[in-house]
Amino acid sequence: MLKHLPMILKNCWRNRRRTILTILSIGVSLCLLGVLLAIYHAFYFSDPTPAQALRLITRNSISLARPMPQAYANNIKRVAGVREVAIEDWFGGQYIDDRPEHNFARFAVDADKEYASPAWPGVLPFKWTPGEPVPDPRGKADIPVPANIARYTRPQ
Repeated sequence: MLKHLPMILKNCWRNRRRTILTILSIGVSLCLLGVLLAIYHAFYFSDPTPAQALRLITRNSISLARPMPQAYANNIKRVAGVREVAIEDWFGGQYIDDRPEHNFARFAVDADKEYASPAWPGVLPFKWTPGEPVPDPRGKADIPVPANIARYTRPQ
């Protein structure tokens, strides 16, 4: 390889525009890769909140739209450390007609179990500027508003 290095360098500078554009495109792609990896690490390798650390989600191996058998709930409850099992069921909704652009995803949940969980239920109302967080009256009163919701400001 090193014996061919002078020839490689000589041919690289025969067409300077091509060489510069090649070097720039490699640099831009490496910068883009670095940014995407940083975003990936920020989302997936950050420490979970205490409520997230205790949460485990299981689903059917076939598809999100295929529910787990109801009998599995009892088996999961018997696992050591499991406090509660809440079943959620995905179903597709339709707005006007059955065209794909009018379909939307919905999850049916057991509301009593969802409100008993340690997650904050509520609404952050939006106008042109965000308002004060409004807790859901059916949620637990002793759960504080999460910090990211309490300090939320709309980007300018």
